[in-house]
Amino acid sequence: MNKDLLESLEGQVIRVDRGGPHAAVGKLFKAGDDYFVLLTKKDGVVVYKTHHVKSITHDSKDQMAMNVMAPEGLENLFKEDDFKSVIAKLEHRWVKINPEKLEGVLDGVTDDYLTIIAKEEIIHVSMFHLRNISFGVLAATDGNEDDDDNSDDNNDDNKGNGRRRRRRS
Repeated sequence: MNKDLLESLEGQVIRVDRGGPHAAVGKLFKAGDDYFVLLTKKDGVVVYKTHHVKSITHDSKDQMAMNVMAPEGLENLFKEDDFKSVIAKLEHRWVKINPEKLEGVLDGVTDDYLTIIAKEEIIHVSMFHLRNISFGVLAATDGNEDDDDNSDDNNDDNKGNGRRRRRRS
């Protein structure tokens, strides 16, 4: 993706990739030389490497609305122009690597890999294959959001599993 294109979309709601497991919707916060930052409701602040992104979609009529705001002090983390320098500023923070869904504390960043500590494991992740990284700050929302949707779904699943177990016994 072209930095000029991404900079022209800063502050707008975009969709990263068209669909599938890697698709995401959020407000474009910052565009760098080889990365961009997306504020999402689901994963919070997500930093994408541009060369892994297949497409960016934005609504020509600005009808994709999202009430997310940047957490306070976020702009200070993204003053660098390159992905590696931005990720280095996240050292000693809880991060999530996608699409692997690997979570842990970012311990260090080199040109070739980053190191994450997860439980009692030290994991080295190739920088080349890193698609995006999110960290523990969820974007603030303007309105009231219902966070109990997942708990209702989980309760329904548990009830169904309980009935099946009783029938098998």
